[in-house]
Amino acid sequence: MGEDKEITENLTQDKINLAKQMVLNVRDIDDYEIEKSFEMHDLHIDIYRAQTQLNKKLGIPEETTIKSFSGESETWKINDYKIEIDPKRVQTAPGTISMKGKQTFMADYFKVEAHISFKDVFSGEDHKIYEFELTPEKPTLKNGEITDVKIGELNIARQKTSHTFRIPILNKYNEPVSLDDVLQTYFIIEWGGLQDETNKRERIDLKSNGG
Repeated sequence: MGEDKEITENLTQDKINLAKQMVLNVRDIDDYEIEKSFEMHDLHIDIYRAQTQLNKKLGIPEETTIKSFSGESETWKINDYKIEIDPKRVQTAPGTISMKGKQTFMADYFKVEAHISFKDVFSGEDHKIYEFELTPEKPTLKNGEITDVKIGELNIARQKTSHTFRIPILNKYNEPVSLDDVLQTYFIIEWGGLQDETNKRERIDLKSNGG
């Protein structure tokens, strides 16, 4: 089924449900069988397109595929972190990370981890979506660019989360997860100031902004 091909007139919800059940019955795909995994991915996308077009034909509203999240801890605040999930991908868009009450905080270490937990996933609930680390000892790749950090010049008071893209995560029913499957999303931030003897670490739990 092509990207722009319309569904046939005789397509029904029963036929889509049958296709879903047939895909669900496939249990012999090993993690190392990359070609088969991509074929399954394409099948999920075709079923998703058929369902979307049938819903449109029947006047059923589209499901929300993107939400914005925010949250704070004792030291940090994260705003407008966007997560988009559909059968084709799991994608995040940059939000802001800011240190409460600070315009400047010079550090020699800064590390961010982003996690999303899903229900009913074979590979475990918690998925690390990305992490990045800023330190004078080595350059790092952030948002596709090499970032060099010079000693005494790393201001971590305001940063941006990374843009990420990954293939769909499947649940135990062999179907791509959706926003409804998200149990929680959170960040782990670890940092060390120029005068700090040890690094600090906090977890920031995020909640949906209602979007």
